[in-house]
Amino acid sequence: MRRLWVALPGARAGLRPTLRCGADLSTRPAPPLEKAEAPHRSPDYHENPIRAQQAWRVRHPGYWRAYRVTHAGYTKANRAQ
Repeated sequence: MRRLWVALPGARAGLRPTLRCGADLSTRPAPPLEKAEAPHRSPDYHENPIRAQQAWRVRHPGYWRAYRVTHAGYTKANRAQ
């Protein structure tokens, strides 16, 4: 017996589009988010890098000033742009 596969749109909240056998057209709840997708939905995902950079700047207050002195050619070329 040959089965017919149907793509279900999952229009209700919590349902994802799925490819199902025509014999089983019921919808099912969406599986949990993958680990790679979950952080993007968290506000901390976007705020943590900002806080980390701020903390680094506090721990290294003279870094960029010293960098510009030791890399004068690079600094001059950037400022000429």
